[in-house]
Amino acid sequence: MRKLFSVICLISFVLFFTVTSFAGLDSNDFSLSKRNAAFSLAQNYEVAAPSLELNRAELRNALINSQDERKAESLRAEIQNLKKRRTTSLLVSVGLIGLGSFFLYEFINYEQGTRETQEGETQDVDEGRTNTSVGKGIRIAGFGASYLISIVLITDVGKKSKAIKQYRKELQELSEAQGR
Repeated sequence: MRKLFSVICLISFVLFFTVTSFAGLDSNDFSLSKRNAAFSLAQNYEVAAPSLELNRAELRNALINSQDERKAESLRAEIQNLKKRRTTSLLVSVGLIGLGSFFLYEFINYEQGTRETQEGETQDVDEGRTNTSVGKGIRIAGFGASYLISIVLITDVGKKSKAIKQYRKELQELSEAQGR
């Protein structure tokens, strides 16, 4: 690797000096001509090279623009992420509201267990009283939990919508700042 690097450096050095001596020649004429007959390494030649000086204002603007581009890209990614999360929260909350409504319907229409006697009469089951209260309690607890989680998710959707609006505003300010 070091040998390859040294060969590349040596070739670059040789090409650097030979480009100035053969600059006016055609591509198929590599002999020394009358124009280059006086070429000597002892003389001091000035090479017109493009200025590598960086203007501080241009450098600052380039750095600011690159930072603005990175910030704009991260804002776009965050907006997309928030949109996905907002949609997911909204769908889950709708599903939980449906589940809670089902639990409420089951709570309202819950019937106590009965059994028929041998004479054909219906009789309430004595042990069923505790089962009835537990059954109704499970249904009302499911209803309450579903609606509570739905309310939390809906408020979260509102917060995400506000955050998306704020990020869009920042993105618009960045684009206006870049277009100055």
